Amino acid sequence: LNERTAEALGVLRVVRSSQQKNELERRGQRDELRQGGDGSPSSPSFGWILGVQELSRVPHNTRDAMRLMEIQKLHGALINDVSRVFDAQPLTVSARHYRQFIGVDPTIHPQRQLQKTLEAAQERVPSFPMVKTKDGAVAEQTYMMAGAWAVAVWARHQERVAETLRSPERRAELRRGAEKDRRVRGLREAISNVTAKEGRDSTRLRS
Repeated sequence: LNERTAEALGVLRVVRSSQQKNELERRGQRDELRQGGDGSPSSPSFGWILGVQELSRVPHNTRDAMRLMEIQKLHGALINDVSRVFDAQPLTVSARHYRQFIGVDPTIHPQRQLQKTLEAAQERVPSFPMVKTKDGAVAEQTYMMAGAWAVAVWARHQERVAETLRSPERRAELRRGAEKDRRVRGLREAISNVTAKEGRDSTRLRS
């Protein structure tokens, strides 16, 4: 378990360093293009949005249960390490939810769900990597990468929603839009009528 956790953690550190380097290079290019303006450099700070798939597997026998316990330990250890390495709390999501979010029907056969998730990743990321077996079939690692991509897309969406709700201006804008919606107005009127009726009934009972 410790060896697997250390290996996964090493990969995550490489990803973090690579992303930080790429972002610094992009910011450096933007600063060069801004010459003639205020000339102030971009801040080197980074923020991370992390997503982790929940474990929802059900064991079928004693041996499978023991293996699942091992996976759960690894899963928990990785979540703790990811939080520490990236200084951010991961968002957890079930495979059903993130697949629904990208438009995959959760009622179809599990293998078809994997294929549809991969197709969605390839459609949105033309350079999405494909790992194949010696006989030319799609390797399991490819489906795992597609799942990781879908989790990341879902996590980014959740963070954007949270960001929107943290903004008083955006909340006020959403409230104004909702108040103009005919269905929302009808619902509010229905609630108001029910509340008024309950008030009248309560008054009659007291009388």
